Amino acid sequence: MTLLDILVIGDKQHARATCVDWTEEIPNIEEFDLIIVALNELTQEVFNQIAGKFSKIAEEARTILATGRSVWCIIGEPFLQDRKKTPKSVPYPPPTNYDLLPIPIDVVKVKEGTSVIVESSPDAKKFKPFFDKVKGWHLEIKWPYHSTWPGSELNPLATNKSGKWISVVASVADRKGKQYLLPIPTVCDTREAIETLIDIATGEDRTEPEWRDQVEIPGILTIDTEISQHESEISAVQERIRDLKVKRLELDKYRNVFSVHEEPQVDAVRLVLKDVGFETQKTKPSFPVDLLGKDLAVEVTSIAGKVNSDSPKMFQLLQFFEKYRKNEKVILVANTFKREFPSNRSGKQDFTPQVIGYLQSNEVCAMTCVTLFELWKLAKKDQAKAQKYILQTNGELKV
Repeated sequence: MTLLDILVIGDKQHARATCVDWTEEIPNIEEFDLIIVALNELTQEVFNQIAGKFSKIAEEARTILATGRSVWCIIGEPFLQDRKKTPKSVPYPPPTNYDLLPIPIDVVKVKEGTSVIVESSPDAKKFKPFFDKVKGWHLEIKWPYHSTWPGSELNPLATNKSGKWISVVASVADRKGKQYLLPIPTVCDTREAIETLIDIATGEDRTEPEWRDQVEIPGILTIDTEISQHESEISAVQERIRDLKVKRLELDKYRNVFSVHEEPQVDAVRLVLKDVGFETQKTKPSFPVDLLGKDLAVEVTSIAGKVNSDSPKMFQLLQFFEKYRKNEKVILVANTFKREFPSNRSGKQDFTPQVIGYLQSNEVCAMTCVTLFELWKLAKKDQAKAQKYILQTNGELKV
């Protein structure tokens, strides 16, 4: 058995190692013989909060490699720090969760596969007990950094049947240590996977006799049955939560009626009109109006103030009237005073008198997004009435 000072980052409760969670202060890495990183346990939310620590971790880890020690990392899905959380002083691109590694690596998410082919090298054989716990993968490792890291070398530990890397060992010529990237285990949890890595590092054997689990313990079967029942209940609740999240996401799209960005706003207006009873399709980007349906044409705009004669959308309506209009009912939906909360827009002039006169003479129903939103609510109770408001209004529609 080898006595080692081991640091585990990202997982707790390992008696043979010093352990820190992602949210805790990382001790001086240079004091340890081996660093084990559970990158698969790092979430986007936590990374957004701690990304600033990663460059310091990487710098200390390079010292580990320079002195012949190693970093072992269970990889996780790659992600960037949320731009909203990235300080303005940080240049683009924002930090990634792989910035803590001493040797840069690219990891990409791919369609899940099950073939795991372990190489025959001594390094690969060393990790066989770990690879026995890997029966599938959804991450592949790439390395586009040959030119920027002269003397560096990357060798596979395990591949899929297409020869793509799912586990590698990386080294640099002037550093004796190595960086190992290992796939996420599939037949055990992260805690057991790290315990296996500690076994490999220390040479300890925690293997119990095969018959151990066959020893009868009074009461344990009842507990196992209850656990299974609760797991089934949890699965049902999780499925329900997933369904509710999907429904909530669909409903949340209606808020984009007030979006200050054109594409989500047009999509939301289309959704609302569908609920009111008007089917439409999006037009090509160069077409004068945004939506077309049976005997219906819809132009959508978002503006910081009110719609006046100089508004670009008024020119687009003129183009539509001159080149394309047949017998369609034309609707203008305007997100006026777009930066203000909807209820704060009450009482303001949304269309100038000149615009209203022009729209009336061309039999256009003009409404704000606030009005459209109220029509949508009305359509839930009386769809025919909501349709009638639109079809019979020339000029500004208020509900």
